[in-house]
Amino acid sequence: MLDLCEEEDLLIRKQVLKDLITVCKKVKTCIPKVADVFSQLMLTADSAELQNINAGFVSLFHIDAKGTLAGLFSQIRGGPEVMRETAIKLLVTRVKDLSPEIATLQFQRALYYEIKRIIRWVSEEEFNTFVDLIMSTKLMKLVGGQQLIMDLLYEAIGVEEMLFEKTHIHCLFTATDHVLSICNSQIPPDKFIVYYFTKVIPAFQELIKLDNYVQQGILKRLCELLVLMKPMNDGDLRQCLDSAMTLAFEILPPIPSESQEIVEKSDDELKMPNFNFSHAECSLFFIHKLGSFLPEYLPSMTGHEEFRSRIQFLNRGASAYERKLREDFKNHQQKKMDLQTVENKQKISSLKIVKNLNTLIRDLFQKPPKYTGTVILSWKPLAKPQLKRPAIAPSYLGHKAIRTGKDREIQRYQPPGGKYSRGGSFGPGSYGSGGRGRGGSRGRGNYRGSGRRF
Repeated sequence: MLDLCEEEDLLIRKQVLKDLITVCKKVKTCIPKVADVFSQLMLTADSAELQNINAGFVSLFHIDAKGTLAGLFSQIRGGPEVMRETAIKLLVTRVKDLSPEIATLQFQRALYYEIKRIIRWVSEEEFNTFVDLIMSTKLMKLVGGQQLIMDLLYEAIGVEEMLFEKTHIHCLFTATDHVLSICNSQIPPDKFIVYYFTKVIPAFQELIKLDNYVQQGILKRLCELLVLMKPMNDGDLRQCLDSAMTLAFEILPPIPSESQEIVEKSDDELKMPNFNFSHAECSLFFIHKLGSFLPEYLPSMTGHEEFRSRIQFLNRGASAYERKLREDFKNHQQKKMDLQTVENKQKISSLKIVKNLNTLIRDLFQKPPKYTGTVILSWKPLAKPQLKRPAIAPSYLGHKAIRTGKDREIQRYQPPGGKYSRGGSFGPGSYGSGGRGRGGSRGRGNYRGSGRRF
């Protein structure tokens, strides 16, 4: 019957499609194979036949969604490039249109495992498609499902080695961005942090050959992962700190040999090397964050004094650069120049970097190092302070009703009028002879004075 799907007569192929659906209803084990054949027929140019095939897929998903999924992925894994692309488009379209009764949690888990089998061998575009598809499922709403997606992303970046190719860099960036959106107190990004420090950072010399966007992209994403990290075991922490220190010594320039000349000259007079302050911010943030979980590492480290000397030298360069930036801003303000230009925005960002460097160096230079300073990464926007809602001054003019919602009013209190109101009779003697008043007799004396018995 499957051979008849290749008949030239359109009517025969149309009847075969109907008969195959009937067979699948009775023998569900045939569904993966039939779904595989249907995906191959999607290359037809006849719109009527294409509509019948789509209707056939809808029927197959209703009969056995997991079996249909298996048939589609067999074509995605082993089919020719054209059929593979068609099968992926069909998969995305059909899965997103499935009702909750069909797209159960078991079905979505099956989809997850099928994607996990192929995620490391897909193109950039396919990687984005599969990750977006799995992120749109119910798994994202469950803690266990989020952990599964984290494992999928970890599998995608290739844990064995770091390949500095365009496809792998794209995969690394996309996976990390999704990890940052998933991480929480129950799902920390520890595995990704260890991967970065053991596979990516040690090859920093290879990163130098790439453009600055890639270098900054890797360093910034690792900083953001560290913001979300939780305590790790000491072995992993030491391994990460060793890698972070190696990177710091590659980024921070050594002090020139004319040490006496350096001491005597001021920061402005001294000819500073070309510091990469943005890279320095990231590398010192690595050490500051990791060291806060293992405070004894830096004091016992070989080369600690050399590290202190380098960050002290960096601090002099950062201070000189900060003064220059502030002088530029002062001149711009005096000349009433626009501070929102691209150049000035970059200078504002540089001021944030210098401020962070001052905080990090102040903590790390101490003996023993302290980790009390708070750093907001320079490329992250500052959190806007929450403004208190202004109090509404009461208005008693006319005793108007307060509207608190649609068609809802709260009436203000109005004192009673007429005979139930005391009106203007407040004050001494307002209650007649029975009132006490100032200097008046007490009630008990009145009774005694009247000669009445108790």
